[in-house]
Amino acid sequence: MRSIDDEWMAMLNTYHHFILALSNHTAQRLSTLAARQNDLGPTARLPDEILYIIFELVVETRRYLYPPKAREPLRLSHVSRRWRNIAIHTPLIWTMINSLNYSLVELFVARSQSAPLHIQLDCAVMYSAEGDVDSEGEELAPDLRRHKFLLRRGRDSREIIRLLEELLIPQIHRWKTLQLTLVVPDNFEELFASPAPLLESFRCDNPKRSSVLSASLSHNLFSGHAPRLRKLYLTRIHLPFAPTLYSGVSSLEFQAITFDLSLQQFVRGLGDCVSLSYLSLGQLSFLHESSPLSSAPISLPNLETFIAMLDMDVMRDIFASIVIPASSSLIIRRFEEELGTFFAPLKDNLLNLSKIHSLQVSCPGAMAVTGRASKGGARLLTISNIVAEPTQESFQGLFLELTLVFPPSSIDVLSLGWVQDDLIEPSALSTALGLFPALTTLVLTSCSPKLLEALVVCDTSCAVPRLGDLRLGKMEDTADSILLRVVRSRMSQSEAHKDLACLSRLTLYRNFKLAPETMLELKQFDGLEVRPR
Repeated sequence: MRSIDDEWMAMLNTYHHFILALSNHTAQRLSTLAARQNDLGPTARLPDEILYIIFELVVETRRYLYPPKAREPLRLSHVSRRWRNIAIHTPLIWTMINSLNYSLVELFVARSQSAPLHIQLDCAVMYSAEGDVDSEGEELAPDLRRHKFLLRRGRDSREIIRLLEELLIPQIHRWKTLQLTLVVPDNFEELFASPAPLLESFRCDNPKRSSVLSASLSHNLFSGHAPRLRKLYLTRIHLPFAPTLYSGVSSLEFQAITFDLSLQQFVRGLGDCVSLSYLSLGQLSFLHESSPLSSAPISLPNLETFIAMLDMDVMRDIFASIVIPASSSLIIRRFEEELGTFFAPLKDNLLNLSKIHSLQVSCPGAMAVTGRASKGGARLLTISNIVAEPTQESFQGLFLELTLVFPPSSIDVLSLGWVQDDLIEPSALSTALGLFPALTTLVLTSCSPKLLEALVVCDTSCAVPRLGDLRLGKMEDTADSILLRVVRSRMSQSEAHKDLACLSRLTLYRNFKLAPETMLELKQFDGLEVRPR
């Protein structure tokens, strides 16, 4: 029996050695074949210089995805020996750091060599977890929800601080963009005390919600030396105005900040941002009250876009304290006053209002108004959430308010969208349109076809007498008969309305439903250009 056992073990050992040798040989052979296959592939014909450029483009385009793809360089380096060698010697593809994995950050910092760094580090922010369920539809326990959230969004703020202190702060001279979401620590200023000569964009979001004064940084941040800083976005954290940091900033955003200064001081600080082209202010408050500004409003000559979501009193005071150029786009995200009362005293400051000749009024839910220099031109004014639940009274009153903001004779294009007949009757719409005597173009989309009744010319009614261009989009129901009545009444001379202009163009957008025979009849009118789009 012992002899049999020895022979049995000898055979097993021989078998395992043979399998191991075969496995090693197969692995080596497969690796050789894979390398040979790569050498014969189409990309093998590309010079190294071309692959350098391709790798850089791959990583650069992925940087703007959300979430950014930080591991693309690793994938590129694992394709073949040649690709790995090229990837390792292409510093620019290792410059995006958005991982909280310590060893991975260390690797990227080393391989990026001296190239400028793009850093994005987000801590986990505990928002409402409503709707978090497991695969069987059961709601997750609080600790599991937190674990799931940590996996999805990031880690603890302390890990970010550790990465910054040990790996990234020593490279501050290489930072090009920095985006942080973390609870601001007490030693935040000490961390960023060194100059950042290459920094172009800095975004910092302090997720900690508190009723006390928002975190405020001193003038010592970056030692006051960030000469290339162009974009600055701060949420619940304030970087005091300092010419050395703000003078070159072209894009500035402040959100949910309580400033330990007066609104006058804040406006003077904005005046130091001489290069400002984009400004976004939301949910700001000021601890110190101030009397109305006695000095002349500050000028922001390069401002192209101004987004505001502010308390109405704060917004009024800010608008009264600055001059918005005529070509600027003003976007108001929430509005809770009468348009005329608010804007009438501000016309000398909001120079873009006088350049508006095209208005769009829509009610997809809350009422909204958009103003442009011309139909299809750049937006100069956008006001959303004017009335959350519009009624007939508020909607009809809106047109009166618009005449107090814009000279009625300057508006030649009016667009109405998502307006149903429960908001305004055709007769009331006819009256509202009559407030704008210079209208030559009218656009109706996603409206009730009954509203077309307002355009039918009769002895007692002639809304929009100068209408030459009518554009129609999707409507709730068929509008063939009403549309024919409108066109017939506007293609013939009226003794009662001798100043009536003939309709010259009818544009029907693709989603406007019209019977073929109706289309044929419309095309029979001389002088009317029917344009399906």
